[in-house]
Amino acid sequence: MGGVDCVHLPYGVARALGLIAESIALPIYSAEWHLHQNDELLRQVLHDVGATSILLSTLRPGDLLGFQYCLVVAHLAIALPDDTVIHAHRASRRVVHQHLRGELLTRLRAAWSFPGVPA
Repeated sequence: MGGVDCVHLPYGVARALGLIAESIALPIYSAEWHLHQNDELLRQVLHDVGATSILLSTLRPGDLLGFQYCLVVAHLAIALPDDTVIHAHRASRRVVHQHLRGELLTRLRAAWSFPGVPA
């Protein structure tokens, strides 16, 4: 049975909403790519699909959040109202909706917006 990781979840949502072209493909990567590298793969992928880096203070529902694991931003979530997020949670092997607090909040490092997401 297939699944979705923290990159493919927002990618699929953005494609379904027409925010990125169906012709844009994600690179193939290991789930552990971030453990021994300082290569900012997620930042580059988001730039390549047209996402714009924004200040955390301007965050709004629909924006993407980046969380640091090891040396780089290596996890993504979609911001929702009331300081909550939806993301692919690796440990539970499912997509979860949770409050942005605790360890998740301490790892928050970056945010991006897609063109075409209404304010």
